[in-house]
Amino acid sequence: MAAPTWTDIPIPDETADLREGPDLHPTLLPLLPLIGTWRGTGRGGYPTIEDFDYGQQVTFAHDGRGVLRYESRAWLLNEDGSVLRPGARETGWWRPGASPDELELLLAHPTGIVEIYVGRATGTTRWELSTDLVARIYQAIRESHECAGQLLTTDASIGIALAPQDGTDLDQLMKNADLALYAAKGGGRRTYRFFQPGMDARVKALRLLEQDLRRAIADGGFALCYQPLVSIPSNRITGCEALLRWRHPERGWISPARFPA
Repeated sequence: MAAPTWTDIPIPDETADLREGPDLHPTLLPLLPLIGTWRGTGRGGYPTIEDFDYGQQVTFAHDGRGVLRYESRAWLLNEDGSVLRPGARETGWWRPGASPDELELLLAHPTGIVEIYVGRATGTTRWELSTDLVARIYQAIRESHECAGQLLTTDASIGIALAPQDGTDLDQLMKNADLALYAAKGGGRRTYRFFQPGMDARVKALRLLEQDLRRAIADGGFALCYQPLVSIPSNRITGCEALLRWRHPERGWISPARFPA
């Protein structure tokens, strides 16, 4: 027998269709692109088992309150695309955080595992999440402490690599965490970044640029460019602004905004 649905329940039913049901709560507007039912196929793998094909359906629904219900159901596929058996399943809740770009995620699995994530929006359709352990460490580092009558504050950038997807041995995990840390520092510092495969190429390109910059310093590869300052009322030049520019032999003129930090 299929799971029952009730038409006479005296409260608004939840919906995954923005054209139906209650109005979306204003605090959920940053999560609006998630709402709906999404289905697709993919290929997964873990170090302890062979790679596998799977299908997955993900639903984000709301009932007019400031929280999204999340459900994911997956199934394993044979080589011909037919269904082999049910796979992983999880359910949970997405909630807005203290600021518009922050969020919290609670996940529950049939195996008895419950996970808590916190994160923030990094774009209109992109969110970066970390476990609550990372969040607690980050909060503890940033707490102020009084010492000898002085208020001391600390801060940190954090790079995160996860096993097994980012590496199966300590050396590889440490290398990838260091690359993620490098990205966190390059993203404005005082933040955290998860390792992504493309980080290695970006870091190598940045290190090559650093080498070129040191060579330019030794060889005098910089030039001053003068930009006039014009008075709008008199329409006359009142001075000049001196700008340092790097003449790269292959990349051409490079402004200080692109210099490696």
